[in-house]
Amino acid sequence: MQVTKLNTDNLINQSGIQPSLSTEEAKQYLYEVLEEVKLRKKAESLNGNNGKD
Repeated sequence: MQVTKLNTDNLINQSGIQPSLSTEEAKQYLYEVLEEVKLRKKAESLNGNNGKD
């Protein structure tokens, strides 16, 4: 998240445009994505699918 914060600060300084997501919103989004990935991997392992089609 430190890299994201630095990039956000650079974007604001260079463009003057504020990002549409706050740090907390970005963290929440990443958490949701990681949870979805975990669920899919678990479902694939239960179905005997290794993710390759």
